[in-house]
Amino acid sequence: MTSQSAPGQLSGTQLVHGDHGPGSEVAPSISVTTTFRAVPDGGAMDHIYSRYSQNVSSRVEQILSKINQGHAITYASGLAAAFSVLVHYKPKRIAISEGYMGCHSTISIYIKGRSADIPIIDLDDEFQEGDLCWLENPLNPIGESRQVFKLALFAYTRDLDPGQKHKILRGQGTKYFGGHSDLLCGIVIVRTEAECKEVSVIELTNQPRLIVVSSASGTEIAQWLSKAVIPEGQEYDGIPGGVIAKVWHSSLQETDARGFNPSVQMEGGFNACFSILLSKTEYAEKLPHSLEYFVPATSLGGVESLVQQRMQSDPKQNGHLVRLSIGVEEVGDLKDDLRRALIQISKGN
Repeated sequence: MTSQSAPGQLSGTQLVHGDHGPGSEVAPSISVTTTFRAVPDGGAMDHIYSRYSQNVSSRVEQILSKINQGHAITYASGLAAAFSVLVHYKPKRIAISEGYMGCHSTISIYIKGRSADIPIIDLDDEFQEGDLCWLENPLNPIGESRQVFKLALFAYTRDLDPGQKHKILRGQGTKYFGGHSDLLCGIVIVRTEAECKEVSVIELTNQPRLIVVSSASGTEIAQWLSKAVIPEGQEYDGIPGGVIAKVWHSSLQETDARGFNPSVQMEGGFNACFSILLSKTEYAEKLPHSLEYFVPATSLGGVESLVQQRMQSDPKQNGHLVRLSIGVEEVGDLKDDLRRALIQISKGN
């Protein structure tokens, strides 16, 4: 029987039953083994070395393959998957604008190991054959969206087969597949089984249940905080004015001069991670440690809400910028927590 879920969306049916076969375990056993006993007389083996496959990763790959109508390969981390993209495609130039510092570091390491010069260009520059387009959407850390269709949805790389282009969408398996608090994960999706050693990284917009909740809560909180961007001496819903200078979130983006509106592109819901700009550096330093329900830690996408003065991880970021990742707590509790903390830091406490 075939699941009735739309292509590219994670259904409960596929999530629970997508990797099941006759006689299989209901839940895969967790094993730390790195190698497997050989079969006598050279017989076929399910697994040889955990670097290539083992029970848990193989079942994850089965589910992801069905969801994405392709063939999935899992990696130890997202950056490991990203590096494999670079190694395989050997781009002549890389188009990238802002985004996650880890991706920029990965690109820098790759370039250092190449004998030929690899120019870095902007995503708005004119593309040429052999360019690799590195699109991050929504953009880390601020959480605004970019117009994917403006880039023709697919980033063009060099021809691997005559007349055929390959698409790459770079995203976060670690964050929105399992949450960074207890899982690192890199995922590669390719079109055919024969391409399984080729690379094409997708963004996991196939949202599990927790992402639906955090997306809705994140949108509500971002829009609520944006109304508190008011002058000192005023107040919105208990939040003192003059503390929050700006809020970035995809849901707050208006239609731009090119006609792009994120609501058209993000049909499944907006991002749960976004940033606020506070009026003073000391506010940004104190806020993460003044909150009760937000964990002061880096990363995003877990069931718990996270908060960080972003320059603590990325020194190039504005010292006033604080990134929030909304989890599955009650949205009213998170609002109360933010309101209390913003009042507290505004008083110098």
